[in-house]
Amino acid sequence: MLNQKQFRNPPAKCHPGYFWSMGAPLDAEKLKAQLQDMYAHGAKSVCLHAMPPEFRVDCKSDMTPPYLTPAYHKAVQVAVEECARLGMNYYLYDEGGWPSGSACGQVWKTNPNKFNRRHLVADDSPAGYHVQKEPVNPDLHAPYPNLLEPGVTETFLKLTHEACKKHYGKYFGSTVRIAFTDEPSFPANQLPVPWNGSKGVLGWCDGLDKEFLRRKGYDIRPWIPKLLSSVSPNIDKLAEVRIDYCDVLSQLYVERFLAPLQEWCHKNKLLSGGHFGGEDEWFYMASAGYGHILRSLRTLDVPGVDMIWRQLFPHRRLHPFPKLASSAAHQNGGSQVLGELYAIYGAGITPDVMKYLLDYMLVCGVNTFIVSHICFDDREKNQSGGRPHFGPPDILWKYFGNWHTYIGRMSWLMQQGRPVVDTALYFDQRSMWIGGRPAEYAILRCLDAVSRLTGRQCDFDFIDDDMILAAKVKGGRLLVGKTTYKNLVIPGECAFAEGVQEQLDALRKAGVNVTTEDGIDDIAPTIQLKCADSRLRVTKRDLGNGEAGYFVFNTADRPVIAHFTVEETGPVAVADAEEGVFHPVTAKNGSWTWAFAPWESRYFVVGEVETVPFPAKTTTVKQEIKNWKMQPLLRYCATEGNEGLHTLKAKPKTATLGDWRPVLGDDFSGDVLYTATFRCDDPKSIALLNLGKVNYACEVRLNGKPLGQRIWTPYLFDVKGALVKGVNKLEVVVTNTLGNSLSPDEVDELWAKKYPPRSPYEQHQRLFEKDTLESGLFGPVLLLGK
Repeated sequence: MLNQKQFRNPPAKCHPGYFWSMGAPLDAEKLKAQLQDMYAHGAKSVCLHAMPPEFRVDCKSDMTPPYLTPAYHKAVQVAVEECARLGMNYYLYDEGGWPSGSACGQVWKTNPNKFNRRHLVADDSPAGYHVQKEPVNPDLHAPYPNLLEPGVTETFLKLTHEACKKHYGKYFGSTVRIAFTDEPSFPANQLPVPWNGSKGVLGWCDGLDKEFLRRKGYDIRPWIPKLLSSVSPNIDKLAEVRIDYCDVLSQLYVERFLAPLQEWCHKNKLLSGGHFGGEDEWFYMASAGYGHILRSLRTLDVPGVDMIWRQLFPHRRLHPFPKLASSAAHQNGGSQVLGELYAIYGAGITPDVMKYLLDYMLVCGVNTFIVSHICFDDREKNQSGGRPHFGPPDILWKYFGNWHTYIGRMSWLMQQGRPVVDTALYFDQRSMWIGGRPAEYAILRCLDAVSRLTGRQCDFDFIDDDMILAAKVKGGRLLVGKTTYKNLVIPGECAFAEGVQEQLDALRKAGVNVTTEDGIDDIAPTIQLKCADSRLRVTKRDLGNGEAGYFVFNTADRPVIAHFTVEETGPVAVADAEEGVFHPVTAKNGSWTWAFAPWESRYFVVGEVETVPFPAKTTTVKQEIKNWKMQPLLRYCATEGNEGLHTLKAKPKTATLGDWRPVLGDDFSGDVLYTATFRCDDPKSIALLNLGKVNYACEVRLNGKPLGQRIWTPYLFDVKGALVKGVNKLEVVVTNTLGNSLSPDEVDELWAKKYPPRSPYEQHQRLFEKDTLESGLFGPVLLLGK
């Protein structure tokens, strides 16, 4: 039975963590004050992210004390101690800037010649290639070491983790639970492009040819010129050599970097967590510096992915890459899966879109979140190009308590029990390493199988050669690590590792349903619908004692009526994560019906749970409120940083509901007060106020009594006790996003002149922000009753 008190007040580890970007002097009192502000807004986790001046010239940092000095660690210790006092969760972020493994250039500096990254490149010599070191320019960015070289990881751990342990190690395992590694990478391959004659490159480290010979049994050197100049159109001998080469790099990466990090964490009461760069770009897996993605993710206790520049977005892209991390966690037996969210979505990202993306992550099995970012420094130079930035400079921050509460409760729910995933889908990593047509076909076949599975409400995990070869059969199910599967789907012709085909034959004989994509229609769904609906995604948790939780997400912008049937037959309840309660659902023998609103998500519990009745349904329109006045209260000026918030003294003017830009200007970001006076002859017949469409958040008062805040659809408010007979006064403060104030070309031009060089992400964000400029109270504003 789910614990009602924990659902309502989940532990800090379930609350969203914020990357806390440090680009200014680390003043102790300011550190504590900002942590207190986060806690007051329900953000009970934090990930302090050092941004030293040497990280990258465009980060415009003047952070002091210098990174990794004793004075720096003492400043961080203040933050950790304050987190402990407040009861907050603190992530140990293991780098200055990113990617992890560098100690912001200090690892490289200990041995520049040995630790320099290097590649094999083609030339006209008798060998046909030579070793080339990557150029290093410390004036532009911190030099990054070769993570494949012995000694790099030991040096990195000594400089970072060991120093952190010395200063605040007593909090390891309590306030500090997870060490976060961010996009660590080794020197990766680059495929040749035959149609323009360009050559490829191969990642390299000292002694790699000897390691290859030891692991694969043949000499790689005669093959290197061909690997640098050719891409196989199919799975031939050259393709097999390229696979072997990528495989060896991946093995060394795990053995020399990821595994030592994990081992250190385990010895020091920590979990290793983090993510790799570009998990969603499957065609470039041969060029990615994380090797075998599932193998690498399984070497983290809390594996994760990031969603930073519209890899996922409503109506545009719903890619399954988050399930790579949840699959690894399920096979490891871990309860947490990390998601890094929103970093380059732009300041125009709306609360509704933020919730949509979070719900998609949840239905993919991601249940622990770090949001980017809160800027420690509120000066304009550090805000420009660094958005979205949350915290006090964000005009929506005052509403974020509701948002943080929702995340904390949903994360708690999605960590309860264990995942129930009956189907494993083969992930053809080896074909993706080949590149060219083999990679394209493998990706298309995989995505098609994903679409067919999810379209029938069949949840799945990805599985790879490593896990198939290590799998056993128990009771007709495939036993893979810490989880089991009934079904194994092989999407077409794949580049199996040696022994996998024989293992598949043995699994079939042992009773496992090993099938192709053509057999997907015969796989039992995770939740049975009267009619399968591709708009609904689902995942299931086994809560023990015959009870289960089902999370269902309507990904469409249209309503969906669903008739569910599950194998459990207990009472059904639905979680209200905003209120922290469960409501009973009318069900019979494990069947019930639910009408989903556009983009609505619901967590259903089948089993015993304490419930409170739904409020009585009120859908009848009793009255429309008209005759509005509008008064701007607060305006944000994009070029003034935190000092750009200006209180206005404008007088109310008669207004028409709708987009406020024709009245206030395209660049207005801030708060606007809408007021209306109306008569009500029968207040007892009215239950709810429905504001209709609001862009994007609001706070409501009726006759001076606060009705609350709403940060996303639906904008409904209980009016009982506030509505009176006769004349009533309604006040609605509407807040839009910072996108309007940031998007003008004049702001772009000003920042380009004042703060060169620009962030490489600036233009991505600027383009995104132009999508969400429509602002205001649109209505219709209605009073609803029975």
